[in-house]
Amino acid sequence: MKSRTLNFVDRLLELGRARLEQHRVKDAARIFSHLVRNRSISSSVLAEAHYHLAKIHLQEGNPRKARRSLAAALAIEPSQAEYYHLLALAFEDDEKQSRTEKALDCYRQAAKFDPKNAEYFADYGNCALDHGYAEEGLKALRRSARLAPDDTEILGSLTGGLHDLGEDKEAHAALRLALFQHPRDSRFRTLWSDYQFQVLHDRQQDEQPKSHRLANTRPVILPFVAASSATCAEPTAKILRCDPPEQNSPNRPTSRRRQTR
Repeated sequence: MKSRTLNFVDRLLELGRARLEQHRVKDAARIFSHLVRNRSISSSVLAEAHYHLAKIHLQEGNPRKARRSLAAALAIEPSQAEYYHLLALAFEDDEKQSRTEKALDCYRQAAKFDPKNAEYFADYGNCALDHGYAEEGLKALRRSARLAPDDTEILGSLTGGLHDLGEDKEAHAALRLALFQHPRDSRFRTLWSDYQFQVLHDRQQDEQPKSHRLANTRPVILPFVAASSATCAEPTAKILRCDPPEQNSPNRPTSRRRQTR
């Protein structure tokens, strides 16, 4: 009887995974919710069911429920790197409350338990840079680039972070090395071109006179003058507006560093 129960539980877990892969989220949620209510299943299955429920909660925009499910999963298996990584994302996705330190702690744990996962180090580094931890963020991004030298997104995160911090010499060297190692890969040439364009754009912005930059960024307020009846009857001249050119154009380039998620 026990073997039949275990076989049923295993099949139910596989079915839940399949429903997630098929993007049938509601069906998967029902299956995993049924599993976590079953106290007779093994601890590993229970932890995995909590983990998959947390992924569903996070996809549905409910980071608090995701954190509760992940806390239950980590209470069973406290050394699972993927649980810590997802928990860090759940802390970052909470718009109502700042969870930076807890997110960074979870990223550190994920990197500790899976030191060869480039994605974990990349997300860790981006989170650290986004919140002012420059040295820690660059260290994590350099590690991720070494672990995944063929990943242009990770390289873009590293070079974008280096550029934002004024370390263009190291960014330039990393891109030149990537071009040498991937001479026929158009993705790296595109990344190089985008980086050069960003550097040139920022340099042109820095070279503008300070008075011109302030004039382009400050709003222009036109004075309102009440018109008299005589003026309304016989206008003597046109009023020409001399507004400065718009700076925030739709094609203005942004930083190459990818966002946290």
